Amino acid sequence: MTNEVMVMKRYFLLVVVLVISVLAYSNIAVFVSKTTENFYGRAAYMDILNGTFAALDKGMIPYKIITTDEILSGVPEDISLLIIPSNAAITDDEAAVLDKFLLRGGRVVAGYEATLRYPNFNLRPNYTLGNYLGIKSPQWARGEYKYMKLTEEGKKFFGNNVPEYIKMPRGFTFIFDLDGAKPLAVWTKDTEGTPTSSKKNCAIAMTESGIFFGENIFLIAEASDELTTIFNTAVRKLAELPPADINVTKIKLQKLKEKLLTVQQSLYLLEEAMKSKDFESMKLKLSQIEKRIETLSLNENTVLEQIEELGRELTTFSYSLLPSRVVQTRAIWLDHGAMAATGGPENLRKTIEKLAHLGFNVLLPEVIWKGTTISPKLTVYPQNEEFKDWEEDPLEIIIEEAHKYDMEVHAWTWTFAVGYLGESNELMNKNPHLVEKDRFGRTFAEGDNVKRAGFFSHSNPKARELIKSAIKEVVEKYPEIDGINLDYIRYENSDIIDHGYDDYSVKAFKEETGIDPFKIEKYTKEEVLWHLWRENQVTSFVKEISEELKAIKPTIIISADVINLPTGAQHKFKQNWVLWAKNGYVDALFPMAYTPSSDDLRIMIEAEKSAVSGKVFLYPGMSLFVNRDTESVLKQLKILSEELDGLSMFALSYIDDFDNTILSKGLFRKKAVPAHSEPVKIIPAYYEELKNLTEIWLEKGSITREEISWFNNWFEAILEMAKNDEKLDDIWNAVIKMKREVSSNIKDMTNARVIIDTLYSITDTFRPRWYIQSRKGKKPYKAVKPEQMIVVEKPIPIPRMEIFKTDIAPKIDGNANDIAWTHASWSSPFVTYDHGKEVMNKTYVKLVYDDKYLYVLYKAEESDISGMQIVSGKRDTRVYLGDSVECFVWPDEKNKVYYHFVISADGTVYDEIGFDSKWNGYIKAASKVYEDHWIVEIKLDLEELGIDPSSNRPFRMNFNRSRWRGKTPLYTGWSCTYGSFHTLDRFGYVIFK
Repeated sequence: MTNEVMVMKRYFLLVVVLVISVLAYSNIAVFVSKTTENFYGRAAYMDILNGTFAALDKGMIPYKIITTDEILSGVPEDISLLIIPSNAAITDDEAAVLDKFLLRGGRVVAGYEATLRYPNFNLRPNYTLGNYLGIKSPQWARGEYKYMKLTEEGKKFFGNNVPEYIKMPRGFTFIFDLDGAKPLAVWTKDTEGTPTSSKKNCAIAMTESGIFFGENIFLIAEASDELTTIFNTAVRKLAELPPADINVTKIKLQKLKEKLLTVQQSLYLLEEAMKSKDFESMKLKLSQIEKRIETLSLNENTVLEQIEELGRELTTFSYSLLPSRVVQTRAIWLDHGAMAATGGPENLRKTIEKLAHLGFNVLLPEVIWKGTTISPKLTVYPQNEEFKDWEEDPLEIIIEEAHKYDMEVHAWTWTFAVGYLGESNELMNKNPHLVEKDRFGRTFAEGDNVKRAGFFSHSNPKARELIKSAIKEVVEKYPEIDGINLDYIRYENSDIIDHGYDDYSVKAFKEETGIDPFKIEKYTKEEVLWHLWRENQVTSFVKEISEELKAIKPTIIISADVINLPTGAQHKFKQNWVLWAKNGYVDALFPMAYTPSSDDLRIMIEAEKSAVSGKVFLYPGMSLFVNRDTESVLKQLKILSEELDGLSMFALSYIDDFDNTILSKGLFRKKAVPAHSEPVKIIPAYYEELKNLTEIWLEKGSITREEISWFNNWFEAILEMAKNDEKLDDIWNAVIKMKREVSSNIKDMTNARVIIDTLYSITDTFRPRWYIQSRKGKKPYKAVKPEQMIVVEKPIPIPRMEIFKTDIAPKIDGNANDIAWTHASWSSPFVTYDHGKEVMNKTYVKLVYDDKYLYVLYKAEESDISGMQIVSGKRDTRVYLGDSVECFVWPDEKNKVYYHFVISADGTVYDEIGFDSKWNGYIKAASKVYEDHWIVEIKLDLEELGIDPSSNRPFRMNFNRSRWRGKTPLYTGWSCTYGSFHTLDRFGYVIFK
């Protein structure tokens, strides 16, 4: 079992145990933070974790492990105590989860600098947990902190097993002020009780919400029995308590004060960029809010609703401090359901007006979808039933109204996808010969993935021409349209259904290469060739439709909605959008960065920016159906606004699910021109923004009128070049020249830097346009193999095994001496999972079946029985961390559902369907260890697995072994998968006899 998902399950326990007794599910969990690992470094963080685990194991305290990925779904309801082992750096998303956990009455054991840092490692004003644990104003200190002395409260809590003075091994700590917490221990220099010189003298603080240690108790818990006892006592006692009785009003009020402080700081940071009267007006408003907060603090009868109302007012005020750009693409997809839900032309007009007032400048109405169109004027595809009764053309309304408010309209058009929800439609039924198929003749995926799209053939010229005709008709009949937004410009996810096997594609590929796609095996050169051939069907379509649309309307903007990460897009969807950008086939890309995690969004954006390097306008799409609360939407919009010149929001249906004043009064409050606009629009927008700043600087005396005159002359000259439609190269060079002269003509360096940064922004905005122009007439770049695709020169043939029926079922006892096994043959010996090499300690399997069950026998040779590492315990214990065997069953190649069983050398079972370990199937297993080998027998239910012996249809299986010595496993298998054990296409074949 080597897949990354499974490695994450194993990751944190590898160094803890050789033989593990199961840790029963309990109400205690340890939060393991990837962000903190990045802060400390893996080795240092593992020392902290190992200290935590060792102390808990020594105290025989059961616990779960919750990783960063898992905690973002929320702390499980059965967890009432969360151990936070000095997780210094946490994300805002993690902090929000901890806040919800504590508000519901959960408790924590934390310490040192836990939750004190942002994910970029900068210090927060206070611990994220500070309001709950009654601590504030933390600072690191050293030298005098030699002993912890228990207070009277501490003696009562920790009991008689702990001495009054506990010697500390390091002498340094984090110190803090108490803000409602009880001190369970204080710092002293010696056992005489000599206090330290600091007034911040608390060593252990306790509130209703938990306990906080000033020292890194998690790292040093094993340094002495006393420290271990203190830590474990804290854990046990807190875990036994009922849910904490939280004073929510007090917590919310404290958070409101902290938010006020943050807003005040933000305002003062903007003072130099504001007119004095505007700054004083805003300062007065904040002062009034501050007084009202103070009044609430003094009033014992304050209710939560009052705090929340004032919080909303402060939040709305804070929107006005958000940066608002003047050159920025602000797009929104208008899904057909939302447009139809307006009920008719008048309400559709009101919707367009509303979007204009919110600050959007690009509308993406769904014009072609599921083989239908929105408009009666478009005839290549039939009009959708939702709009047939409208008295006016919806698309004409959208274009007319949008242009009134200086908004662009880019027609959102489905391309290869023509069906949805597993259902054919009129267009597909009329053109069955054009429909895409997989190797089993299916158009739609089956089972859980039936809601996926159905596609037209990507290679069939008739299908391609029909799709192009439908798209070109939009531009021909609506010449005022500003752009075409191509969606489903790809294959379906090959993990769901592997398309490309329609008759035309198979025949065309055979004729071009001499290779039959049905006979291609995984990890071969032929597999890469087949992938690139299909990928090129998409790429060539993008090139063709772009050229044909530009021939109709040269100024039209061609964009594409793409899978968010380029590697996965190419590998799984055959959508090589990086190549499209390099060749200048599209003007803009809309990566669908749909995630609830702001941190994941940043990672996606960085990958996307790095992939295209300014060669194309990049407008990532954020999902409003995933991020429906205002705070989540704001976080993601701020990230997108900071990182890029444009963004898009999906979709109109969800525009009222959050407080959209964050747009009209916040990030979108200034009118903006789209980043892909002509220089004649871009230059004035930046110029006006800077002119406003020069007036402020003049008021504050940091710039002279002579300097302003120089500035204006330069910009007027550049603007005149743009109005005269001079070459982009000449405008670019003029901007560069002005940038070089700024420092010698603007004396105040802060002002000079602002102007220079703006000039850089101008060239960055121009860069994609310049690059696309530079690609005209040049030889296109060619596609290369996706980096995830492995090529093996001579892959080992996939093994086959015959399975015989037995009249006498073997007894599952680990003895392997049943008569049923004597008639079955051993498999070929297992080989290494990644290279197919033979190993010294060989492993074999036998198979038999009867009317109801499938039986598997493993024989694992072992030359070092005493060195075996056995993970044992209850079902679904992580037995793969020790000596174990694994059985994979893939009953039907038509879908990706498969079953996975892991059995340890002592018979403990872990099972899952795919990667869902919550599933428990029928299995009976037994094992026995002998002098030079060990045996495992298992019994599986044929009906549950979906296997019918009477069909005589072969099915797929694989068998694996994990042999652990120290921290190093040796992975072997019957069929070499050249990587992950979960590589279905490399499973062997089992044939009924």
